[in-house]
Amino acid sequence: MLTPYFEIRIGCNTGSVVAGIVGIKKFAYDIWGDTVNIASRMESSGEPGKVNISGSTYELVKDTFTCTHRGKIEAKNKGMIDMYFVEKLIMYNPLGKDGPIANRRQRVGK
Repeated sequence: MLTPYFEIRIGCNTGSVVAGIVGIKKFAYDIWGDTVNIASRMESSGEPGKVNISGSTYELVKDTFTCTHRGKIEAKNKGMIDMYFVEKLIMYNPLGKDGPIANRRQRVGK
């Protein structure tokens, strides 16, 4: 019997946003701006089961992940945008060069 599953598309972009609380009786936290809109275009221009990132995000992760450049792709209301598919983590070592501590040092953002 096959296990049911679903595939998602993920789009990422990097940049500044505006954040705030929306609502009077029930509050919700939300973010807005061009960065969010481009991330949405990354998702809609992607493929199921893949992570599609913008050129600005690629510049931040290129030494950590192997990425495939898709070229400049038309994004609705944004024009031509460099897009990349994230393929695999470059630095991961299950045991770590110096044990588990080495892997903690390699995590993005640490």
